[in-house]
Amino acid sequence: MSVELCDEAIAVLQTFVARGRSVHRAEWAGGSLEDLTGRLPNEGTASYLIRIWKEVEARIQDVQFEMDDRVASERAEFTKNMGVIREAGSNTVRLLRNLEAAERELQAPANGVFRELDELLSERISALEYLDQVDRDIEMLEGILEVNRIVSCFESALEVGNFLEAARLTVQMDQHISLIPNPDTVEVIAQLKDKVENSKMRLRGVIEYFLSEMLTISPSTNSITIAVRSQVKAPGEHIYTATLHSVLASISELDGLDELLSPFSRRLLKDVLLKVAHDARWCIVDSSQEVATQDVEGWGKNDRPPIRLDLRRNAEIRGISWTESSDCPFSLLSRIFTFLKSALTSSPLQNSSDSNQPFANVLARAVFGVIGGIVWRDLSDSLVREYLTKMIPTTGDALGSFDGVVERVWEFEDGLVAGGLISFKQTVLINFCNDVDKHFAVAVRTRLHESVRKILCEDDKFETLTIDQPPVDIKVLVSYLNGTQTEKSGSKYQINAAKILGLSTSSGEDGVIVFDSKQLRCTTDFSLRFPKCTVSVKAARVVEVIRNALAEVLKIRSGECARYVLLCIRDAFDLFRALRSAPSTNERSIPPGVGMVDHNDCMYLAHVAGFGGLTTRAVVLGLCAQNKSDRTSPALDSDPGPQSDGWSDAGVLEDDADTDADEATGFVDLMVALTKEAESVFSRVVTAQRENLRDILNEADGLSVSDDKRYAHVERILKQVVHQLKHLSSVWKPLLPKHMHLKSMSLLIRFVLQTTTEETLELNDIGDEETLRLNGLLSRLWDSCVEIFEFDVKGRVGEDRRRLATRVMTLAVGMTVCARYRHVTDMLDSRFADIMERFREGGLVEFEVRELVSFVKAIFADSELRRRNVDEILKGHPV
Repeated sequence: MSVELCDEAIAVLQTFVARGRSVHRAEWAGGSLEDLTGRLPNEGTASYLIRIWKEVEARIQDVQFEMDDRVASERAEFTKNMGVIREAGSNTVRLLRNLEAAERELQAPANGVFRELDELLSERISALEYLDQVDRDIEMLEGILEVNRIVSCFESALEVGNFLEAARLTVQMDQHISLIPNPDTVEVIAQLKDKVENSKMRLRGVIEYFLSEMLTISPSTNSITIAVRSQVKAPGEHIYTATLHSVLASISELDGLDELLSPFSRRLLKDVLLKVAHDARWCIVDSSQEVATQDVEGWGKNDRPPIRLDLRRNAEIRGISWTESSDCPFSLLSRIFTFLKSALTSSPLQNSSDSNQPFANVLARAVFGVIGGIVWRDLSDSLVREYLTKMIPTTGDALGSFDGVVERVWEFEDGLVAGGLISFKQTVLINFCNDVDKHFAVAVRTRLHESVRKILCEDDKFETLTIDQPPVDIKVLVSYLNGTQTEKSGSKYQINAAKILGLSTSSGEDGVIVFDSKQLRCTTDFSLRFPKCTVSVKAARVVEVIRNALAEVLKIRSGECARYVLLCIRDAFDLFRALRSAPSTNERSIPPGVGMVDHNDCMYLAHVAGFGGLTTRAVVLGLCAQNKSDRTSPALDSDPGPQSDGWSDAGVLEDDADTDADEATGFVDLMVALTKEAESVFSRVVTAQRENLRDILNEADGLSVSDDKRYAHVERILKQVVHQLKHLSSVWKPLLPKHMHLKSMSLLIRFVLQTTTEETLELNDIGDEETLRLNGLLSRLWDSCVEIFEFDVKGRVGEDRRRLATRVMTLAVGMTVCARYRHVTDMLDSRFADIMERFREGGLVEFEVRELVSFVKAIFADSELRRRNVDEILKGHPV
């Protein structure tokens, strides 16, 4: 207990020391210690604590005395500092009041300093503006005086015929007027502008007069004269003589060559160049240079005669174009341009007082370029349209003859470029000749399009013919394929030809590729020979046009040109696809023969696109690009389509981009597209006839023959079905290939047998007499269908012929369909025991269990035997 109280006393002292040793704290601490002392049981401990407290209390009194003494000693200094602070506050207040008074004085609205400063600034700005206006007026007056001086100089220069100086002065007038400040605010400036414009118009009028006198064209019906005068006397009272150089130089200074030379250039184009380019009867009669003045009558002492070029047209010859002439228009046009160039840079310019020959040559070239810029576009278009386009050969073997035209074009345009008439970027004729392969291909495509469009868009008269190609000459084909080793890249061509034909090759001696003639015979008989069938006359004519174009490819020496032409032949296929008869919305209204002929047309074009050319050596080569330098498809003016490049097929050409020029090329993608169209037509026609047969069978309202009336009705319906099938067979047989005729009839007969089988199985409660009648009807229907297939069986007679026809029909229609039909027919005339025996032997697996149960219940009366047999059937077919 005493220990705890001692600890509490120590804590009181520590709190006293920590919180500050003040009198109040000492009283608190003393009271706390006295209380603790009274609670202590040990008097010794209590006296110890009291002694300690006395000492603490003494020390507290000492500290308090020291503090009171220090406060008394520093009170005077503190009082002094407080007086200083009060004085500083009074000064501050007085200073603030003075500042407020000064601010009010500065900002006084009537007579404040700020107001005076604002007035001074406003006066300064007004003075500066006035000075600026004075400067502008002085500058404007100086400009007006300078312009007036220039106008006076201009008048003087114009009076003496110094056109170049006058033109320079007009340029200076414009420059000085543009530098005059605020020209729109002074009326005198507007008058000065009018004066300058009048001066320029006067100069322009004088220049136009002299230019019209110096450069003249005199056309008539059969003659044209071009005259260039180097000097012309001024009219009226003027005594000066104008030179061609001075006139042209002034026009150049005015930057008006295009505008002022346009009339002469247009007349030159219309009256001279276009006439010469269109008519080959024009020729140059005389090209005279300047002669001595005294030898020319009518010319004064200071005059010079013109340089003339006379052209005449031979009126005695009927009008002919340059394409009908042995010459070309380029030589005559070159002489005309040479005359103009010579006239613009002739010797009289050197003798004139204001000429400088190097500058004259530069000026003449600039004038020549302006004339070329005006006339060349129309002239080059005319030359391309009227001459070069018509000179493009119509056959591939004649393309070599165009080289002579190309040489003359190069010589002609090179001369024009050298003379400055045109630039290198304007060589239209050379560019046309460089693309002669494309232009030839475009011409071929145009002829192809016109021919194909004319064939397909003529009257709708439906005419047909029979296509029966001769068999492929295997010996010739094998000999050719095995004999191309001496040709360039023959082995690569053979490999690609083998890919197209689907053949395997072997390497003989020295790496020579050898074809298997037996395999080739099978391939050519099946793939390369189009089967005998009937096509429309339009399709046959289109094929003839395409094959002629393919044969034309062989005559082309340039492999690149052959590429272009092959692309154009692709367009003929596409045009046929676009313009052939569109599918009707009511296929059942179209005669069945017309639809099948449309199918044959598509197949015929597909055959030509894929394999038709390989029957002869000519079209074998037609599937190859000759001397092809690369495999980049050319860009004609119409895009053949992203999948119709006509050059590569994923299944045929799998070599790298460096494959040589003799790679086989074909239109396999077009063959696939045309084949799909043919299949679509065939499907629509067969579907339409199947719907017709369905309508006939639906009139029977089932195959129930329970009485004589129903029997007669069903018999009549089935006879109509047979008649329709035989009619379709007789119509399609001469039109379709054998395999397609077999396919079409088998699809229709399959539908009839399936329908009658299903309707027979759906009958309920068939009597004995009814089963015999139904058996007879179904048997006669089967025999009639077999008779249809007897047309395709040759070399057999009697029962052997019938058995073979039955086998053909079973294979064509489908064994399951025929088996179901025959089983249903036989079960109608069989005993129950025979049916069950056939069931146990697995002969009725074509039927489902429910079908057999339903049919057995329909043809046999309810009995214990039927129930046992039905239970056996329900267990399923025997394994």
